[in-house]
Amino acid sequence: MTMSCKNCGNEFVGNYCNECGQKVMSRLTIKRVWTLIVDDVFEINNGLLYTLRQLWVNPGKVSYDYVNGRTNKFYSPLKYLIFWTAVYFILTSLFVTEYQGQSIREILFNTTKPFSGESIPDFVDIWSQLIYFHINLFFLGMIPFLTILSYVIYRKRKFYMTELSILYLYILGQVTFVIAITIPAISLLGESKVILILVAFVAATIIYLVIKSHKQFFGETWFKSSLKGLVILYIGQLIYMLTMLIIFNFIKMFEIR
Repeated sequence: MTMSCKNCGNEFVGNYCNECGQKVMSRLTIKRVWTLIVDDVFEINNGLLYTLRQLWVNPGKVSYDYVNGRTNKFYSPLKYLIFWTAVYFILTSLFVTEYQGQSIREILFNTTKPFSGESIPDFVDIWSQLIYFHINLFFLGMIPFLTILSYVIYRKRKFYMTELSILYLYILGQVTFVIAITIPAISLLGESKVILILVAFVAATIIYLVIKSHKQFFGETWFKSSLKGLVILYIGQLIYMLTMLIIFNFIKMFEIR
């Protein structure tokens, strides 16, 4: 049956316009709207759940396939990180008590002298709050540092930095998922030994994802993948933290002036 595209007016046969790619849309009934919401947000049929499973089994292959244009099966990397960040925030609001300390703004603009020993505890407090309450911003800020370090270490592979960023978006998205699912257990059980076990589980998961992702994405030996992956992870975080420390003190310095 010939259809007329509602977007460009082209006559075509099938479910998609061969000129502009517009999908044939039925009337917007309640059922249809619900289907669109589920498909767009969750993409359960071929996106979110499939990507979640594959990032456990083949984390590096997911990124490699996505970089090489095989994107149809996977949830997009940025959306994946944002989705699990939203889940993290929801679970945090349900299970974690409200923070009682100073806000980031109060710490940032207090009277502590910049580039002094007294400013370091202030920065540590802000850094902790950033990780705990703004994990999406924390991870998004980390990605450029991991990407640049990876670009330097793997420069002979000729990857673009934008391509390498896909790898770390997926890794950090999966890490956010792991952190999110541990929140209810930590809050409800509340025992120090249990918390230590869960923290160790999260740490082990991060190391596993980093090493296996680098092994599959770059195709090197386990030893090289482990060495380079952990260097990128920890040195990248260290550079990130030092950069933020400098920015923090510069903001304080200009505010005092």
